[in-house]
Amino acid sequence: MEDLAFNLLATLKKASASTETKLSLFTQLKSLIKHQQVPEPAQPIIFECIYLALTSPTSASLVTTGFSALAHLGKRLTQQEQLEAVFSQRCDIMGVLLERLGDAKESHRVAAGQALGDLWPARQMEVEKLIKESAIEGIQNPYTSKRGRHAMGHENACGAQSAIPGFCGLYRRVS
Repeated sequence: MEDLAFNLLATLKKASASTETKLSLFTQLKSLIKHQQVPEPAQPIIFECIYLALTSPTSASLVTTGFSALAHLGKRLTQQEQLEAVFSQRCDIMGVLLERLGDAKESHRVAAGQALGDLWPARQMEVEKLIKESAIEGIQNPYTSKRGRHAMGHENACGAQSAIPGFCGLYRRVS
């Protein structure tokens, strides 16, 4: 898994690599994540790959694949009782998710909200604070504010209200 992650990382950093090649390698990595334990040495590399995919300015399909990989990785790390690893990485996954709450594509906004919901069990206070201070109060982007309110449980978007009961109370205190 580590070798594939290194290969994907090198490919993602190479501007001349085709999107199809990047997606193919990502699909292979996602499959490994779904079916095997993710070794600790591979985790930072995989997070960097996901970060690069989520910040891709040229390929919506790469962004979507990054969200999918993050979801699979989150589930796997939860099973391995290592979800905290998300918060110890160099790359700013939380910041990217916050940015994507304001994405022009609805599917990316929904995926970002869902990803924050998936990360909530590992660090409830940190995720709630990020959403409260940045998405709802601090950012002027109406998409980000709306998706932040959705993640907080208002309007029951993305099933967040049932998945994240603490967000509901926090939203009521913010409103």
